[in-house]
Amino acid sequence: MINPSTAGWRVFSDNHTLTGLTIRVVGASGRGDQNQQGMSTLLLDAKVNRGNGLGCTGFYGFDLVLDGAKGAAFFAYGASYYTLRKVYAQNSLADSFHNTAGAQYGSFYDCRSKNGGDDMMAFVYYDGQDSGAAAHHMTVVRFQGFGNTHGRGLANINCHDIYVEDIYLEGTSAAGIIIAREQYGTTTARQPTYSTKIVKSTNGRNRVVGCNYGSEDHGSVFSRNG
Repeated sequence: MINPSTAGWRVFSDNHTLTGLTIRVVGASGRGDQNQQGMSTLLLDAKVNRGNGLGCTGFYGFDLVLDGAKGAAFFAYGASYYTLRKVYAQNSLADSFHNTAGAQYGSFYDCRSKNGGDDMMAFVYYDGQDSGAAAHHMTVVRFQGFGNTHGRGLANINCHDIYVEDIYLEGTSAAGIIIAREQYGTTTARQPTYSTKIVKSTNGRNRVVGCNYGSEDHGSVFSRNG
């Protein structure tokens, strides 16, 4: 059990493997907007070690439960070439899966979000908040999302080259799927949003069910670039 003011499990260097664990944050109250990565259940932090040649590359997570966080349940901050398989994120007060600050070549297979506080699976870049560059070259296969209190299901905001196959999204406050360029506060996002591909396998499906129940007028799928 983890203190909600700190990250539950922090990865700073390369080629880590984590399997068969439940990481649970207890007593989290109030979302940690100003330090989301520092309050995540599982954090891949490439920024802290950039000066000494370590870039947080090659992480592999399998059969994990990430339960509760003031920030995101999973947070990739500039990490690269990481894979999550059967990772279940639940009860976070911010995003369930959050990829930003130049995170690249991340893969998610059979992962799930339940009862999150914001986006279920997010690839985002806001120039005033996330240093570095847009997240890019991401793969999401057979992802399932069940309910959040705020935010979207699958979100590509100012990022590019996102491949998605066979997703099921249910009960999002805003859009089930959003592909858009957005502003954050008084800053202007520098990157366009492009190259998002959502496909169905031979026996698979893509479904968006009961989404946009909140006051944000997005519809189930929302797309714009401008």
